[in-house]
Amino acid sequence: MVTNDGITELAKMFKDRENPKQQGIQVGTVISPPPATKIRLTDKIILENDDLVFSAHVLNGYVREYTEQGNIQFTQSNCGNTNTVATHNHSVANININTSYTTIGNITFTDTLKVGDEVTLMPSVDEQTWFVIDKAIRL
Repeated sequence: MVTNDGITELAKMFKDRENPKQQGIQVGTVISPPPATKIRLTDKIILENDDLVFSAHVLNGYVREYTEQGNIQFTQSNCGNTNTVATHNHSVANININTSYTTIGNITFTDTLKVGDEVTLMPSVDEQTWFVIDKAIRL
C-alpha cells in the first residue's frame, strides 16, 4: 500500500505548477523571426526551430501557383485622333473591348513572421513538437 505524506504531496504540487499541460491550440509570440526562430509560449517556455514545424505560407519565399480567369469590358467614346504622318490622321470615335482572358503564373510571398507577431500553435500529442499554423490577428 502506497501512502502519500505531506512532503510528497507538496512536491507534486510544485511539479504540477512548474510544468502545466498545454491543452489544444495556443498563442505564442515571436521573439526572434525566421530563420533563427524563437517563439515565447509562456514566461518559462521558449520554442526554437528544433521544436517547431511551420506552415509554408508563413515563411519568406513561399510560392503558390495561380490561375485567374475573367472578362475585360471597356467602352470609350470620342477617343481622340491618330497622327501617323503630319498630313494623315484619323478620328477615333469609339473603342469597344469585350474579351475574356486567362492568366497563369506564380506568386512569391516575401513577408514572414516578425518580432512581436502572435502565432497560433498546436502541440503534438507528446508536446515535443509544435506546429506553427498561422499568424494570429486580434481585432
